[in-house]
Amino acid sequence: MAKNRVFENGWQLSVPCTDPTTPTSGMPVRLGVRTGVAMTDEGKGGNAAANTTVDFGPSVWSLLVFAVNAAVNVGDALWYHDGTANAPTINNVVSGGYFFGVAMGALNTNTNGTIDVAHIDRGTAVGV
Repeated sequence: MAKNRVFENGWQLSVPCTDPTTPTSGMPVRLGVRTGVAMTDEGKGGNAAANTTVDFGPSVWSLLVFAVNAAVNVGDALWYHDGTANAPTINNVVSGGYFFGVAMGALNTNTNGTIDVAHIDRGTAVGV
């Protein structure tokens, strides 16, 4: 049996998130081209000061989603966008985004709301 396996499935890892700067538990996050959801606040839960435990696995999360210039329908692709002055945003805009997952709820055009999102760690480049 191989002796170099570090984690059985590798879905939950302690990492220094790329965005946001200081993640909190339950917040969508990004590490390079990967997206996930913070399981701990940064530096808490046994993590090093700059690390957060992030769940990169396939899961369904209840998250705030923005329907930008088009409605969000069940089954639509959703994208993670880095936060600037605000927290990161999950929305239906491909351009400049990192694939996050699939909407399991619906929103009217130019509205936002908390819906279930099936997270899928695709690890692809921006807007692909």
